[in-house]
Amino acid sequence: MLKGRYIKTVIFSSINDLNSIEATVNKEVDRIRNCGGKVISIFSNNWGISPMNLIYTIVYEHEKLLSEEDLNAPRKESEGHEK
Repeated sequence: MLKGRYIKTVIFSSINDLNSIEATVNKEVDRIRNCGGKVISIFSNNWGISPMNLIYTIVYEHEKLLSEEDLNAPRKESEGHEK
């Protein structure tokens, strides 16, 4: 089956806690990989002055666009992870 490239965005309205931001982005990457997706790229943009907003865009490859339901579905240990 052909795979397409899709994006998943994560938006933060404050950049005060960088460790929390990093953990949240890593969690989204793990959720995509658990569904068999392959992360191609991650990039960030910011905008605004007060508060400064930060958006992370995760580009991934998969057979379909992954919904929140797909990303939250429990995975069996036997399901492989694409790296």
